[in-house]
Amino acid sequence: MSKQPRDRWDTAEEFARAVTGATASDPNLAAPVLSPAATPAARVPTEVTPAAVRAPHLRTRRWLGAAAALVVLIAVGASLFLRQTGTPSGVDPRKSFFVAPFEILGGGDQLTWLREGSASMLTLDLSQWSDLSVVSYERGLDLLREARLDTARRIGLADAQQMARRAGVWTVVMGQVTAAGDSLLVTARMFDVATGRQVHQAEQAGARTADPRPLFDALTRQLLDVVGAPASISLGRLTETTTESVEAYRAYLEGTRAMNRWRLDRADSLFTLATERDSNFALAYYHRAMVLGWRQVGDSLHLKLAAHAAALANRLPPRERELVLGYADLTRALTSEVANDTTTARAKYSSAQAHYLAAIARDSGDAESWYGLGDAYWHHKPDGWGNPATVKNWTRALHAFERTLDRDSTFYLAYSHKIDIYRQAAGQTPNLILEGDSLRIVDSATMQRPQSAAQLKAAQQVAYQLALRDARAWISAAPATSAYLQLALIYFGQGHADSAASVLRESMARPETHTAQTPFQIAYADSRVDPRVGLRSLRDALRTKNERALESEGSNNLMEFLFGAGSSAATLGNFADVDSLAALANRALPVNSGLGLPDDPLARLWPIGVRLAAGVPPRQLAASLSSSLASLERLPTTNVATYYRRQAMPALYVAYLATHDARPLALLRKWRAPQQVHAELDALEALDARDTAKAQRLAKTFPSVDSIRAAHAPLGLPRWIARAKVYEALGDPHAALAAYALLDPKQLWPMGQADPSWPLYARSFLWRGQLYEQVNDTTSAVSAYRQFLALWSDADASLEPQRDQARAALRRLGATQVIAARSN
Repeated sequence: MSKQPRDRWDTAEEFARAVTGATASDPNLAAPVLSPAATPAARVPTEVTPAAVRAPHLRTRRWLGAAAALVVLIAVGASLFLRQTGTPSGVDPRKSFFVAPFEILGGGDQLTWLREGSASMLTLDLSQWSDLSVVSYERGLDLLREARLDTARRIGLADAQQMARRAGVWTVVMGQVTAAGDSLLVTARMFDVATGRQVHQAEQAGARTADPRPLFDALTRQLLDVVGAPASISLGRLTETTTESVEAYRAYLEGTRAMNRWRLDRADSLFTLATERDSNFALAYYHRAMVLGWRQVGDSLHLKLAAHAAALANRLPPRERELVLGYADLTRALTSEVANDTTTARAKYSSAQAHYLAAIARDSGDAESWYGLGDAYWHHKPDGWGNPATVKNWTRALHAFERTLDRDSTFYLAYSHKIDIYRQAAGQTPNLILEGDSLRIVDSATMQRPQSAAQLKAAQQVAYQLALRDARAWISAAPATSAYLQLALIYFGQGHADSAASVLRESMARPETHTAQTPFQIAYADSRVDPRVGLRSLRDALRTKNERALESEGSNNLMEFLFGAGSSAATLGNFADVDSLAALANRALPVNSGLGLPDDPLARLWPIGVRLAAGVPPRQLAASLSSSLASLERLPTTNVATYYRRQAMPALYVAYLATHDARPLALLRKWRAPQQVHAELDALEALDARDTAKAQRLAKTFPSVDSIRAAHAPLGLPRWIARAKVYEALGDPHAALAAYALLDPKQLWPMGQADPSWPLYARSFLWRGQLYEQVNDTTSAVSAYRQFLALWSDADASLEPQRDQARAALRRLGATQVIAARSN
């Protein structure tokens, strides 16, 4: 931020272009779409009108050069620009502030809240002055924790100077709150960070029992005299920008502290108390929405809270106003995307980015604004997952998350998203390549060239190592459940499920690094190493489960972890364990209460899908399947309902494979995203209609087995089963066998959070045996049948007819060892 208004960027767009190096023609940095000040939404607002594109000023080139210098400053570090004892050249030290907690002298427990309250109040007041860079209260808590001073009664000047330097500011404010009889005296002292010299002192006195916030408003007025603020400046009162209620403000401060320590239950209850005491407390609504968003994206209360915060944002200081509006727009974009409202989603993503860029334009050292910008870019997929415009946004997101951590190494959420990006570049998006700190798409023709394939593989290995580096750095800096889970997911995505299970078991060794979900995550990982090991882990998890904690902890991935843990039972045909897990999911999943249904629709549908995938005769399941689908159809048109319908798609896919009935196929096509295509299902439908020519044309569009194998790409199990069935129906058993041969459990990836298709893997060996018999490969046929019988050695009794088929085939082929029938 330049000292002189004439030297600043006039728009967030100009600033973004300068920092990122984008040109004026870049369609993803065209004029941001801004939301109205008051909008009804939640980490997302309402309808918007496009802002006019402003022509670049003649001085743009000069500012592009300045921006390039800024980027170098950020990357290299402020230390290169500091004199030994002075501030950076050309910087006005009185234009940047860090407020340390005040020392409390007397007053007992009644005044202890003013230790951190003093920092919060002065920070909010100073933030109203747009020419100042002020370390946010939340960042101040991080700095105190890093310095191990978060509970210190008194902060020394040397420590305060060190924290200010770390934050990149050059004035520190410290002070005391002194209780004497019925009076309260607040003293604030301003120090130059470079020299330690006291620059100014201000005092205000009032009644001990009165609201102390007017005293801090007056102190701010006195401190701004030193900055050179005109006497006519109009500052909003703290009660106007926060709350009229002292009790609400104290609850908000304690909630912020709990949130900063990732004590989300306590933070939620304290922010709830704050909004109960004052229904117009914008920051309390904002922070409670954030807490709920971390636990359950898409929850209707989460949306309502963010919308309420946005509607009250006009009363906030500029930085906080941009953060609240940006968060609201982002939430609206995410929920609009789930509801397939791409027009609103696109507008709201752009608007969110504009708000965060505006906050960064005021203070390029604000980690929370950089994180919000990265989050808005990461989720914005204008042309779909892994496509060019989306990948360009991922690059921008990566840069923003790197800047977040440059400014605040404790902003651990940025680690999570950086790792997400590296995981995509490590092979989860097969044609994505990381070059330096940028991402690009490699077209399919280029991927076929041996040299390009080798370069892609090397780049994927680099991305994998970067993901491991950041995950381990996160664990080293702050051992936490999320850090261990991210490291496990990195291994999981590379087919190293055994390493993932080991990491998760390591997290179980410390109470603070695991949750009630961790045993189910271990079972999920174990199931990919060996389904029998996974089944033992699942049974351990079910036996020792903390059901109340599963429900209260909340998670956007709880459904995936529970049903993923059940994949071993599904694969092995153990329906009793499948049903136990489904019953637990029905009780633990947090969203079902908002759907107006007696049961969670996916917990009800998943075990039906497992049985269909396992080959239970469809007529036995027809009534329950029809009833379950009808309950999903009857759901109102809401974001949560749209999400549940999308998650039902794997079960619909399996249902069509099992029944060839038109209803699940029609619902699948109705509920899937517009860009999704299932050529293999279209081919099966054509075969049912005896249109072989159409099926052959569609089969030619299937991915090449060789290219998939070379790319080590994740595989959707039911899709490759369907392709094999198409090849077989078209009279090409070798192509069908090649498709089945791809099915390595380490490479299989669920099609959704409630994928019931895992029994198809076991059954594929029965089908392989039959195909090997067709091509007269007796040895391979015997091996396939035996593998099938080994997987279903303890399968449910209802599956015995398929086991009988395999045993009969082995006898027909002259095999000497045949696995016996089930003892029960």
